Parts: sequence; structure tokens; C-alpha cells
Amino acid sequence: MKRRYIILTIIISIILTVLIGIILTKETKKEDYKSVTDYDYLCTYEASMSDEEGESNKKITKNLYLSVNDEEYVTSATYESIYDNDYFTNSLKDLTQDVLNLYNEIDGVETSIETHNKKSYVLIKYDYNKINFKNLKKTLKDILDEDSLQVKMKSKIKVNEYIQESSEYSCIKK
Repeated sequence: MKRRYIILTIIISIILTVLIGIILTKETKKEDYKSVTDYDYLCTYEASMSDEEGESNKKITKNLYLSVNDEEYVTSATYESIYDNDYFTNSLKDLTQDVLNLYNEIDGVETSIETHNKKSYVLIKYDYNKINFKNLKKTLKDILDEDSLQVKMKSKIKVNEYIQESSEYSCIKK
């Protein structure tokens, strides 16, 4: 009889240990990371990245979040690029941070790189109420294309024009 209780206790202990191990190691589903929550328009764009052989092997999701005032002028724009961490290596991350440091020299521009759930989020936020557009162009002249919206802007513009100039994005009002 004693032997039966010992075997039963061992079996129950093993079962409890396995159950506790499963509960502790089970990944709980986390909500998607949301870097920007306050915006009026969401614009999205998906790009493919190519390796040295020219083959497309990774996709990058790009989001553009626009906030507008009562007159429909864009007051802020946040550009977000989302990379899988297996593509966004430490060397690429360091290079990206070097470029973002130039943006950080401009009043009204904030940047960040954040990592969540095997993805890296590169953000550039323009606050058009604070930006000196001449300083923006001067500081970023070697980075931005001549036909870039940020280079063309001389002051705040209406949301419809902003969206039209960002034609590669597909936009919806929140």
C-alpha cells in the first residue's frame, strides 16, 4: 500500500511539473506594437529589399501618420519603416542611426529606432509647427532627393497636397 502512494505521488509530481513548465514557457500572444497612436490619416506602403544578386527577399512596411489642424494643414508627419530583425542587422542599425543623428540636429524633428517582437521600427517625426524649412533643407541636402517632399516644402501644406506628393503611399482618414 505504501508503495502505491509513493508511485502515485511521483506520477502526480511529474504531471504537475510538466503542466507548470508548459504554463510558464507558453508564449502569450502580444498585441502588435503601435508606435504612433495620435494621427488623422494613415498612409501605408510596402517595399521590397534586394540582396546583392538583385533578388527581392525582404519586404519593408512603411507607414506615414499625418496630423492636421482645423484648416486641414498638416501639423505633423511621422514616417515609420518596419524591418524584420533578421534583415535589420546591427551594422545596418548603426548606419541608420548615423543618418538619424543628422535629422536630430533639426528643431522640430525627432527620430528613434525601437525593437519589439522581432521587428525594428525606425521613426522620423516632423513637427511642422516648429521646423525651420531652410535649416531642414540645408542639414539634409546630402540625404534627401531633390524631388523629396521635405525639400520642396517652404511652409506647412494642406493634407490633400501632402498625400498627392506622397503618391507611393495609400492613405485613409482615421
